[in-house]
Amino acid sequence: MPGEYRIRTLEAGDELDFTHQSSVLPEIKLLEDQLVLGGDSPAGQILLHNNGPVQRTIVIEDRSWLAEVLTAERVTTMQAFRDLFSDQVLRPGDEVTIRNISFVFTDLVDSARLFATIGDAAAYQLVREHYAILGEVVRQHDGTIVKTRGDGVHAAFLTPDAALLASIEMQQAIGQFNDESSSDPIAIRIGINAGSSISVNLNDRLDYYGKTVNLAARLEGEGSAGDITMSRDFVEDPAVAEILRSYDRREHEAHLKGLDEPLVVSQITP
Repeated sequence: MPGEYRIRTLEAGDELDFTHQSSVLPEIKLLEDQLVLGGDSPAGQILLHNNGPVQRTIVIEDRSWLAEVLTAERVTTMQAFRDLFSDQVLRPGDEVTIRNISFVFTDLVDSARLFATIGDAAAYQLVREHYAILGEVVRQHDGTIVKTRGDGVHAAFLTPDAALLASIEMQQAIGQFNDESSSDPIAIRIGINAGSSISVNLNDRLDYYGKTVNLAARLEGEGSAGDITMSRDFVEDPAVAEILRSYDRREHEAHLKGLDEPLVVSQITP
């Protein structure tokens, strides 16, 4: 049956995860201590080849149950879970590694001018309204607000395409807010990156650390009003690439703080 599988030896040794789309499984070959896949087995059979010097037992596991597992990636990007239990997950000093997660950083552009122009009270109210707009978009795309920072938000999403779609909708929502509001117009810039991270409990809140989240924050600062700035690795994700086909994407080399070498970044202005 098509699906996610893992093959391994019952004894200590290699293991291999793979996705199979055919109705029959491939040949499985054991070369010394390495498992490799061959062509399709005959219908109704599974061909196993042991080319090693000793008898081994090969186990084939159906991994479809993974779709229902509440992983660290899923649980830490659930807003309801964060609201109710984030301070009860990890003890101070503990950490958990998350293999795949997407981060979005936003910033309210030229906020100092806003405070100087319309006054502290009115500007603060405008900042709060913009937080509410962004938070609603994040929740609609099954993301979570990790924290607010300065005049922006740090959000996390389970998949890169969800992060990008939410970012596009954030820019559109701010544009709609400007059209309907009598206040001074506001603008945001956004940075996105995806990859591995560690989650820790800091100040009674689940937070993220590592190079993936640091780069996302740096990318936000590379953009201008209305921009979404992304790393090259992020835009090469197949689901992201499909979304970006509808937008005029620019690329340039950026010298980001903390990086010795320039980095190619991609930008859109939806």
